[in-house]
Amino acid sequence: MAFGPRIVYKSRAMSKRVQPMRILLQNTKTGLYFQNSGIWTHEMDSAFDFGHSQRAIDHARANGISEARVVAAFMDGGYLHSIPFKIDPRPPLPAVSAVRAG
Repeated sequence: MAFGPRIVYKSRAMSKRVQPMRILLQNTKTGLYFQNSGIWTHEMDSAFDFGHSQRAIDHARANGISEARVVAAFMDGGYLHSIPFKIDPRPPLPAVSAVRAG
């Protein structure tokens, strides 16, 4: 996975409560975050937390969401830190030869 630019901004909504790191899926063209099946939102607070980056990657691949990246979002000192990660294409599977034991 490639690292994207780190985004830091003050968030009143998220600074009111302490949250662990959240793993989100963001549409790279619209900037919207995945909320649930077919619904995308501007608000990180409303976005679905995948809990683990691999779950977000698997969801994007399984649902044909090609214009997406995984975002790790967390609070530090009252500021929201957002670190996007590019979803690399699925690597090709190795060729398997069909050899029967004789």
